Order: sequence, then C-alpha cells, then structure tokens
Amino acid sequence: MKSVINRLVLIALVFMSGPAVADSINAESLMHKDIEKVVDEFKSAIVNKDKAAFLSLFYSGTVSWVGVISEKTKAMLVKKDPRFAQQPRIMPGTPSEFIGGIAANEYTTREDTENLRIYADGNVANVMFDYTLYKNDVLNNWGKENWQLLHTVDGWKINAVNFSYTMNPALFGQSQSD
Repeated sequence: MKSVINRLVLIALVFMSGPAVADSINAESLMHKDIEKVVDEFKSAIVNKDKAAFLSLFYSGTVSWVGVISEKTKAMLVKKDPRFAQQPRIMPGTPSEFIGGIAANEYTTREDTENLRIYADGNVANVMFDYTLYKNDVLNNWGKENWQLLHTVDGWKINAVNFSYTMNPALFGQSQSD
C-alpha cells in the first residue's frame, strides 16, 4: 500500500512541476532571443556604420576588447614588411576604435556569424561564434569571437569581446593553402 501511495505522490509531483519546467524553458528561450537580438544589432550597426547604436550595446563601465592575430597572418605581415616582426600578436582596442574605423571608411563592411552558442544564467552570458568580416563584399578576415555580457536594467550589455584574427591570404596575393 505504501508503494502505491509513493507512486501516486510521485505522479502528482510530476504533473504539478510540469508548468514550472515549461516556464523555465520559456524563460530561457526568451533570454536567448534577447541575446541573439544583441548579436543582430551588433551586425546591423556595422553595416549601417551607426556608432551610437553600436556603442549602446556595450556596458557603460570598462569594456575589454582584445584580438589575437593568427600565426599565419603574422607570418604574411612579416613577409610583406619585416617591421611587423616587432608587432605583438595581441591587439587591444576599444569598441569605439573599431566602429570609428568602420564609419570613417568609404567601403561597405559586414560581419557574418555562424555556429552561435549562448551560455547564460539570466545574470551573465557568454556568447561564442565563428565570424567572417567582409569589406566591399570581399572576405577580409575571419576567426572565433567570444563575448561576455551582463544583464543590466537596460537589458543585455557586452562587457568583453575577444576574437582571433586571420586575414584572407588573397589580400597578400596568396592562396589559403600557402
């Protein structure tokens, strides 16, 4: 008899927790959609050269922005000009410098993303993806990009961007297999 009661209690608990589980799944889905919106707005601001929209995506405090030049790209740069041997592979910068450089140039720019992965708990998030950057519809560089975001009273804000940077060898008159 005790076994039957335990089973009934277990079944009741499963049915009662169903809505809570569904609510949790819906909340996570909405959170992911909000974060995906930040990624889309980032890409749109690049295409539109919209400095204000771009910078509004970032946390108002200190933001880390660091790129790492691939060994292959470093070798191509040194081959082109030996002075690049002194250039460190680490490229610190700021979101303002990045979008400012894009806005100041006449060429069109777009960043495409693939393999978007989001890890979040409602307060902080980590976003990872593969990116390709095009200038005048010509592949310029690609790599992996990793963001850290904070959930603020103003929504999700980027507070760190790290990325790898491999330049298109064709820009140096080489093939990708060279």
